[in-house]
Amino acid sequence: MTPCRSAGGVWLLPNELSSSFKQSETICRCGCGKNAMTEEVICIASILRMLVGHPLRVNSGFRCESYNKRIGGSPKSQHLTGNAMDLTVGVVDYDFNLLVRYAEQSGCRGLGKYKKKNFVHLDCRNDKARWDGDATGGNG
Repeated sequence: MTPCRSAGGVWLLPNELSSSFKQSETICRCGCGKNAMTEEVICIASILRMLVGHPLRVNSGFRCESYNKRIGGSPKSQHLTGNAMDLTVGVVDYDFNLLVRYAEQSGCRGLGKYKKKNFVHLDCRNDKARWDGDATGGNG
């Protein structure tokens, strides 16, 4: 893994990344055992974790096609290629707007805000995209 840098100027080295997220956090939730997260999304999520200063819980990492379909995910979901994570802060009453602001600074290109469900979707798609999941009824 190579060092990475966020748009906010935070550098992470490979040894810091390896301790940031465990494979058990990003594995497909259906029990199939598949897990193929990209280095870039792990890096960006790690940067967000450092900026927030609190534990982040992975709501969704890699998804196999059948699990993605079962939960109503987009057929073109970035989760299918291990290029996305849905994250929530692991402390009560964390300011959601601050989480979104830090997510913007993390270097992600795709950012979905799900305030009602208290999580953000981060991904590393090719083009910048922003959406309000509460308005669209999406599922990260």
